[in-house]
Formats: sequence, C-alpha cells, structure tokens
Amino acid sequence: MKAIKKIIIVVVVLGLLVAGGVFAYLKFFDSTKSGNSKADFTMQATDLIHQLDSNKEGISKKYTDHVLAVTGKVKEIDEKQFNVILSAGENAIITCTVDSADFVKNQSLLKKETSITMQGVFRACDGFDKKEQPVEADDLLSGIDSEKKAVIVKCFIKN
Repeated sequence: MKAIKKIIIVVVVLGLLVAGGVFAYLKFFDSTKSGNSKADFTMQATDLIHQLDSNKEGISKKYTDHVLAVTGKVKEIDEKQFNVILSAGENAIITCTVDSADFVKNQSLLKKETSITMQGVFRACDGFDKKEQPVEADDLLSGIDSEKKAVIVKCFIKN
C-alpha cells in the first residue's frame, strides 16, 4: 500500500511540474503572443498589400507566423467576432482578429475611417493570384466582399 501511495504522489507531482512548465512556456516564450512582443515588421496596410501583389509567395512565406504592426484606416468593425477590417487600397483589406479583452478595453478607439495600428500574427492572404484556390484560414477570409485580403490574428490595438 505504501508503495502505491508513493507512486501516486510522484506521478501527481511530476504532472504538476510538466503542467507548470507548459504554462510558463506559453505565457513567457510563445512568440505568437503579439500583445507583449515587439513587432517583427512595421508597415502601412497599403504597403503590405503592394508587397503581396508583387511577390505573394515570397512575402507570404516571409511574414507567416511573424508579428506585424500594420497601420491603416478602419473600414468595418465586427463586434460579434472581434474583427477589425482595415482598408488597404482599392479592393483590398486586412482583417484583424482582435483579442476579446483588448477589443472591449479599446473599443472607443475603433471608429470607421480613423487611422489605427493593429499588431498581430500574419496568417494568410487571398486574391493575389486569379488562378489560385482561396486560402482556408479557419474561415477568416470567408464572407468578405473584397478582391485582395490579408489576415492577421491575435491582434492588439496599439494606438
């Protein structure tokens, strides 16, 4: 009986240590947490679209899973999905999925046609090559009536 109790205690302690290690890694070292990390790249919304226009494959590969700080004018605000859509030129947008707590905290900054900087992780783009099939990025690109789209997730409002 004593041996079984010792084994159970050791397993529970090891489980807690592993869980604590995973929590610490995600909290302090996960680079996709864009709110507390420095942006890898900073640009205007129109510049991102122009770059994707000129070299979609290379630029998409360069920016995917990197933190971008993008400044543009607010085109639409989706309060139910916590999305902010930035205008990025004619027939081009950038969809920013905002952290829900940050969305509520900074909602007063979100007004159509105002300039704002969003920081988040670049995830996908669509509409830059007429021959390609649409990119499926957790349906983040669906339902948006624009020809060219870029998706940034885990966004925080930087203004």
